[in-house]
Amino acid sequence: MTTSPHPPDHHLSAAERQRTCAACGRPFEPGGRTGLEAFLDGEVHYAAVHEGCSTHPAARESTIAGKLRRMRTAEAA
Repeated sequence: MTTSPHPPDHHLSAAERQRTCAACGRPFEPGGRTGLEAFLDGEVHYAAVHEGCSTHPAARESTIAGKLRRMRTAEAA
């Protein structure tokens, strides 16, 4: 069995563990809504962000959104 040097925090949300937004750095409001973004660093990790914030570049987001629209259009045809 592998043991971690860190105390267990599986009961905390990503926002509770981070305390600040991964994109803008502002603190999270208690009970406020947050989003999660996945990123890879050899493993899959999740970062909490405010709604409307993103750690992904806007150009990448619009490129991905365009690809998804084209895929949906192709599937509907």
